[in-house]
Amino acid sequence: MIIKPEVIRSLEREREICSLAIHHLEAKCKEFEERYRWTTEEFLQRFEDGSAGDDEDFFRWYAITQGLADWKATRNALEEVIVG
Repeated sequence: MIIKPEVIRSLEREREICSLAIHHLEAKCKEFEERYRWTTEEFLQRFEDGSAGDDEDFFRWYAITQGLADWKATRNALEEVIVG
């Protein structure tokens, strides 16, 4: 199937939106990393094993990591279609 150039341009714009969202969420993770002096990977391990605690910030940080994973998956899927 051949994808029209107009569709490709639209997908490229969507990919750019994904990249902007990823950049924003990575910056939010960095703020939490600096505040708690954990990497996001360390935080996720602690959150998932229950040792991080129940601080509201941790639930926000976790939600951000989940959103980040979703945006990255979407961007990767778009890149597969765009590149072919």
